[in-house]
Amino acid sequence: MESRLTLPVYAEIEITERPVTPECLGLLSDEQLTRAARFTKPLRRNQHIWARVLIRLLAEKLYPDIPRHSIQIVEDPPRAPRIVLPDGVLRTSITHSGNRVACLVDSEICAADLEKIDLSRPLLRYADVAFNHETAARVKAEPDIGTAFFRAWGAYECAVKADCPREFYWEDHEPRIRGMVVSTDLTDGWMRVTALSRKAPVALWRPEPEMLETLAASGRQSVLLLLHLPQRLAVLFRLALEIPKNKAPGGSLRAIENQDDKPGDTAIPESP
Repeated sequence: MESRLTLPVYAEIEITERPVTPECLGLLSDEQLTRAARFTKPLRRNQHIWARVLIRLLAEKLYPDIPRHSIQIVEDPPRAPRIVLPDGVLRTSITHSGNRVACLVDSEICAADLEKIDLSRPLLRYADVAFNHETAARVKAEPDIGTAFFRAWGAYECAVKADCPREFYWEDHEPRIRGMVVSTDLTDGWMRVTALSRKAPVALWRPEPEMLETLAASGRQSVLLLLHLPQRLAVLFRLALEIPKNKAPGGSLRAIENQDDKPGDTAIPESP
C-alpha cells in the first residue's frame, strides 16, 4: 500500500512529446489556459501546462478527502501559484529544465530549482556574471567547479524565487540562504536544489505522465472542465492537438548565456 505524502513534497516528471490530454487540460483554470495559449514555443507551453497539472494532482494526492472543486490553484505572477484549500493556503515553487518539470509544495515559503548538469558551458564566466565578486571567487576556488557552480546557481535561483536574493552566499563549501534550509542533490546528471523556511525532510513524488493522465481522468469529476465551456473549447482543442517539437535546452541559465562578462551582473530567472 502506497504511503501517504506529507509536506513538504518535491514532485518531478519527465514530459513527453505527445499532446497533453483533454482531461489534463481540463484541470487548468481559464486564466491558466489563456496564458498557456500565448506561449509561442511549444516546449515552454507544455512546461507551463504540466507544472499546473502536477501541482493540482499533487494537492489532490496530499488531501484525498477534499473534493476536486474545493482545491483552487491560484496564479500569483510573477511568483508560482498558491494552493488554496478550504482551511488554508499552501505555497509552491515551480522549476523546469528541458523536458523535466518539478514543483515543491509546503505550508510556508519554499523554493526549488532543477538544472541539467552541462560541463561544456563556460562555468567560470557564468560564475562571474551570476554572482557577486566574493561569492564567485569562493565558488571558482572549489576543487569541483562543475558541481559547485550548479549547487550555487540552484541555491541562488531559490533565493530569487523566495524574494531574498541578497541572502544567498557561499560558505564552508556550501550554498546558503539566510533564514532558509538549503538542500542539494546530484542524481543522474541533474542538480536539484530546495530551500525551505523550516527544517523538515522533503518527501519525493516521481509520477509518470501516464499516471497523471489517469488521475486526471478518474475519481473525482472535474467541474473545471465544465466552466465557461464555449469559451474553453477552442483553446482546449488547439492545445490538445499540438505536439511540442522544440528541443532547445531549458533552464534559466539561458538568461546569462548572452550577457556580457561583467562581474556583479545577475541573471533574471524565467517566470514559472
